[in-house]
Amino acid sequence: MPFKSDPTSKGDLIIVFMVEFPKKLSAEQIKKIVKLMPLPKIDIPKDAETKIAIAVDDSHFRQRRHIEDDGMHGPGGGVQCQTQ
Repeated sequence: MPFKSDPTSKGDLIIVFMVEFPKKLSAEQIKKIVKLMPLPKIDIPKDAETKIAIAVDDSHFRQRRHIEDDGMHGPGGGVQCQTQ
């Protein structure tokens, strides 16, 4: 974009958009949006492994942390200086 004071010099054109997203969308509105803006195609490599996701409860992680922490109370011992 040319500068107003010097038409031979050019700079960046910055446009600021203020977008208000709706709180709710109907199923029909969602279908229209998907038609206008299709999801990108994801290329999955042929050698990719298939995994199954399972739901995990947060309490499982708390229990595991408690088990892993056992025996590790306080900082470990440091290096002792040897007397000569």
